[in-house]
Amino acid sequence: MTNKIIIIGGSAGGACTAARLRRLDEQLEIVLFEKSSHIAAANCGIPYYLGGDVADEKMLLQEDPMAFKIEFSVDDRINQEVISINRKEKIVTVRKAVETRSPASDIDSSINPDKNLTSDSHTTSEQENAATYTEYTESYDKLVLATGATPFCPKAQDLGLDFNSTPDMAEYSTGIFTIRTIEDMQRIQSYIDSKHVKSAIVYGTSNIGAEIAENLYKAGLSVTIAETPSQQIGGLDYDMACSVYQYLGTQGIAVLHDSELKSVRANDSDTKLIATFAEDASRANVNELGADLLIIATELCPEVSLAKDAGLKIGNFGGIMVDEHLRTSDPDIYAVGDAVQVKHAISGEDAYLPLAGAAARQARIVSDNINACNEKNAEDIKDISSESLHDIKEIYGIENDRNDKNSKNLHNNPRYKGTQGSTVVKMIDLTIAQTGLTEEMCKKLHLDYEKSFTDSTSHVGFYPQAVSMTTKLIFEKQSGKVLGAQIVGYEGTDKRIDVIAASMYFGATVDDLTNLELAYSAPYSSPKDPVNIAGAVAQNLFAGLVKVYHWHDVASLPRDGSVTLLDVRSKLEYANGTIDGYKNISLGHIRKQMDTIDKTKPVYITCQTGHRGYIASRILSGNGFDCYNLSGGRKFYETIVTAQKFEKLQQSISPSTSPNTSTNTSVKDAADNNDIATNVTANSAIANNIITDSAVASNATAPNANEVNIVKTGKVIKVDAEGLQCPGPIVKLSAELKEAATGDTLEVYATDPAFPGDAESFCRRTSNKFEGVTSKGGVSIATIIKGDATIAEDANSDAVGGNGKNFIVFSGDLDKAIAAFIMANASAAMGRNVSIFFTFWGLNILRKTEKVSVKKNFISKMFSAMMPRGSKKLPLSKMNMGGIGAKMIRKVMKDDNISSLEDLMKTAHDNGVEFVACAMSMDVMGIKKEELIDGVKVGGAATMLAHAEESDMSLFI
Repeated sequence: MTNKIIIIGGSAGGACTAARLRRLDEQLEIVLFEKSSHIAAANCGIPYYLGGDVADEKMLLQEDPMAFKIEFSVDDRINQEVISINRKEKIVTVRKAVETRSPASDIDSSINPDKNLTSDSHTTSEQENAATYTEYTESYDKLVLATGATPFCPKAQDLGLDFNSTPDMAEYSTGIFTIRTIEDMQRIQSYIDSKHVKSAIVYGTSNIGAEIAENLYKAGLSVTIAETPSQQIGGLDYDMACSVYQYLGTQGIAVLHDSELKSVRANDSDTKLIATFAEDASRANVNELGADLLIIATELCPEVSLAKDAGLKIGNFGGIMVDEHLRTSDPDIYAVGDAVQVKHAISGEDAYLPLAGAAARQARIVSDNINACNEKNAEDIKDISSESLHDIKEIYGIENDRNDKNSKNLHNNPRYKGTQGSTVVKMIDLTIAQTGLTEEMCKKLHLDYEKSFTDSTSHVGFYPQAVSMTTKLIFEKQSGKVLGAQIVGYEGTDKRIDVIAASMYFGATVDDLTNLELAYSAPYSSPKDPVNIAGAVAQNLFAGLVKVYHWHDVASLPRDGSVTLLDVRSKLEYANGTIDGYKNISLGHIRKQMDTIDKTKPVYITCQTGHRGYIASRILSGNGFDCYNLSGGRKFYETIVTAQKFEKLQQSISPSTSPNTSTNTSVKDAADNNDIATNVTANSAIANNIITDSAVASNATAPNANEVNIVKTGKVIKVDAEGLQCPGPIVKLSAELKEAATGDTLEVYATDPAFPGDAESFCRRTSNKFEGVTSKGGVSIATIIKGDATIAEDANSDAVGGNGKNFIVFSGDLDKAIAAFIMANASAAMGRNVSIFFTFWGLNILRKTEKVSVKKNFISKMFSAMMPRGSKKLPLSKMNMGGIGAKMIRKVMKDDNISSLEDLMKTAHDNGVEFVACAMSMDVMGIKKEELIDGVKVGGAATMLAHAEESDMSLFI
């Protein structure tokens, strides 16, 4: 009979084991050793304390040691560390402190750089041990190891640091931390507060790494994330991670991909340290990042020193090897939690998946198995020898089958059926979730798999605030069994991954996902839930109803006419951009124009998200065509392509916050790479470039060109144009106006920063009355009253032939800017209404000369560094000669008493010339309104067109 249980380690594994054992048996003697002062701390809450969501650190201490002792009658011994196990005599040796150090001294001693940069938790000098510790032994009948894991961290020498020979480095080195425990959290928070930390680098995108990055950002720090070569954020595949990178860019968080930390050195400038990272497979590209704080949050290493010293078997992933009953190679020793190596529940292969939920489930199984040893069925639990540990099926004579109803005493002899790896991570507003195998895992296991991508909304579109989520489903080609899923989205993402994870536990196929009956109500879902849709799309592939090609196949498709590349979106969507080489036949015209498509050639189809492409594929394949649909559509493809362009640009210029950094490529080289620079839009900070309240107010008070008295009907029509970019909101407004009655009020909700100016210009050119714009939380709400259509036609016809002058300045060259303003001033002097619309490089003319402190994302900072700041920095289009030519031109103009460009600009402004900055171009170029000279209006395409219609001349410069 088992009488005495020793548990080494608390938290989810150890504390749950102790509590469950006591609930099963009141007679057991249970001793729990925990080397910290916390029986069970919610380590997963550490990031949220640093971010401020958890205000009191005591909330993270889930079990008070005294309360735990009383409630469960467990002899919990905190601040005592088991340092060895004698398996033969079944005793453990324990080290305990004679006197407990204060929390302050804990912090002071633990930021010793050598301890900070190593994971050896048992290193103690002989002098320290003799002065403050004593040792004793304790016997056991059964032993449970819940020793957890330690952060993997490069050693000091690997970082190029030698603290012994450079003692003055010690102060700066305290800016390097690992993060795992409450004590780590206290040290980091203390450092942030005392050192006035403003910037941080988070190395590693484990779940806690991603959460730490998010919460440091929320706490007001400038954050850069560096991904390790073996890890993408949230454990995602690269293609799914791209949308996360794009989102983080809009929030001002930069991400370095495939980065290896090479060295850290002190910095005498604004930041306290400089970390050097080598990027890409060649490790030839180097980035140096300056920051006040470096947190290393790479993979965890199972803490197995006790087990290894005791001679227990250690697996190839470094964890303690256990059988299905979680017994080690010693039948009297069990192991749970982050210290153990498990079987992957989907692949059946060895894996290391340290998750709190898995530890809690393992604790229950271990407790039940230990309890069974005291019952009549103990003979059914067979001992496991070290020689036969590798073959569980042979030992137990049973298959690892969840449906094995004939397994004797399954309740009294429970088995752990593996870890599936279900995780969810919050990144500001974004949710990242995954379960099962990733595509990369499938490749390594040489599985015959297929994948599908779907884009769905969190609930039905007619109910407000339906937000998008992208789902990647991976399944076996032959059986249709679901192998894994990844979802990136907002509201409802977590519950969808949970549904798929639960289905996978019972061996679900894509057919099963299609047929799941899930709760539906408009605020929560759709009649076809995103899980059903993901299953249906995969089911179509599995059944052979459609053939697909993927984002990584697009570049290799021939553009020589040997295949047909077909975009089936609307003409308007196609006009706003398509994949290179694709021609347009909208879905509604496929059958009518089928004879224009060569039936002898394969047809590769794309649409926006894949749905219309599927329908087009079915139409064409039903008529004898060989068709392939782009999985995920153009939207998913562009997300990845844009991320790749961003990575190339990122390699061209360091995102360092330190002025003392260097890169392998000069800023000039990056600036010359125009094909990349002009196309990268993924990380433009849309949220940060929303038009300011003052700008909205100025637009709201702009007079209407048509002072028409319109009688309101009282009907209010809400138009949802959120998420649409110029000219999308205006197109949607125009469509809604056609359906509205004269006098109806339209409230248009849009997130496009150009929309307020566009709405005012649109109404000025029609009979519709512009009532004004309000702005809240990044959403602009324009109020417009529908006018008489006949008056609108008359107003438009009267506008043709106006004598205004419209200039569109695309260039940022000094000579062209001078010419534009000379003509603009001449036109104004003749009494003409003059407007100058500045777009792309022309925006640099309007930039203030002095640096303006504004919050920007990484790519916006790079653009700012590459582009001239203001009119005085503009180059010549010809013979610039490194700026000498521009200076010569300015001197000649001064000598000949010709007004400088700056004087011409002031004169134009004083004479009423309207300066309009293109909002879309500002977004792309990373320029904010605060950086522009006074008197500039922000507008879009509709603003420019309105001026063009009121003019008899438009010049593009």
